[in-house]
Amino acid sequence: MKNLRRLFTLFLFAGSTCAVNLHAAESNNEKKGKTQHPVPPAQYPNEEGTRNFSIGAAYTYWVPYQEGMILAVGGNNTTVAGDTITPAVSAQSGFKVFGSTNCYHDGWVAHLGYTWFYNPTNLRANTLIDNVTYTATFNNDSVTYSSINSQFGNQFNRIHASVDRAFFAGHYLAIRPWMGLLAAFEEQHLVYVGTHSVGDGSYDGFHMSQNWWGIGPYGGTEATYYFAPDWGLRVYSGLSMLYAEHKARYKNFTVTSSQTSEAVNNSLALYWGVEPMLEVGLSICWEGNWTDWGLALDIGWELQTYFDHNPFQGYYSGVGIAGNYSMQGLTVSARVSF
Repeated sequence: MKNLRRLFTLFLFAGSTCAVNLHAAESNNEKKGKTQHPVPPAQYPNEEGTRNFSIGAAYTYWVPYQEGMILAVGGNNTTVAGDTITPAVSAQSGFKVFGSTNCYHDGWVAHLGYTWFYNPTNLRANTLIDNVTYTATFNNDSVTYSSINSQFGNQFNRIHASVDRAFFAGHYLAIRPWMGLLAAFEEQHLVYVGTHSVGDGSYDGFHMSQNWWGIGPYGGTEATYYFAPDWGLRVYSGLSMLYAEHKARYKNFTVTSSQTSEAVNNSLALYWGVEPMLEVGLSICWEGNWTDWGLALDIGWELQTYFDHNPFQGYYSGVGIAGNYSMQGLTVSARVSF
């Protein structure tokens, strides 16, 4: 009898515990089913008077740079210590145009943008150090040079489409993550002409070119800290993984004192692969808003880097991917919303 009472007490305890747990689980499930997770309000919520569109343009003054383009070295072609010759580069103008539209769905906005940058291919004289013998990296013979002219040029085009939702994280910090698709295409030219040191007017050199395109997913985040009314400090970073095609052409030539030209090598190489792209930017922005329209101005620094982008190598080492390509510098933009 005593054991029966103990068993009955244990049964009541286990049953009450299961009932409490089941009631708590049902309450939680009911709460989850009826209550939505909290969502930060959009920076520009959908309401009466919401602006439908925005358009803008930007002026860029960027410096292009590509790694892996040493054209000649002081000494011999197996020793890179000492003075090196690379193509002369300088800042060039470009532009952007972009637009967006309100999706009228929880504060989401769709964007479309185009970027154009052109660096002309004009031969420039490289500065040589006196009493230093220079040998071209693409030429494995004993020819040395008294003067060298070179230039790297390219035309870069980029199109991106994305959607984003901006929201405030506190009173002064606005966050704008985005996701979308990025496509780009480019034409590059690398020219080198070296005059022989023998003084008979003979020279040699090469002309390399690349046609490239890539497409892939695109995402990033922008953060704006408003330190004063209408004024903010803006920083952003984006990333893309581009499925890209590299089509590289290489022509090497020699012109002797009798002005006869000899094509040493004329080749074409084709490469496919995944090419990462990273971009960062920092700017000061001003945003003015009126009854039914607004104006935003930005001025700052921007960098875009395309990894494993350079197909140019020395002639004796073959053609292959060897170096990143980047564009960086000043960007000034204006955007009107209405």
